[in-house]
Amino acid sequence: MNENKGCGAGEVRTDLGVAIQSLHSEIENHRDAEETAGEIGAELVLAEKKYSLLFG
Repeated sequence: MNENKGCGAGEVRTDLGVAIQSLHSEIENHRDAEETAGEIGAELVLAEKKYSLLFG
């Protein structure tokens, strides 16, 4: 017989909660990275325009 029958449900919930929090964190990090990439891209476009104005 399994003496632990019914036990561990709390542990599974905790593990799932940690996994969900980790995924939320990864999603937020990805969003931050996309924003940073967008900002860098915008700065690059601006720099290219300035360069073309200065050096034709």
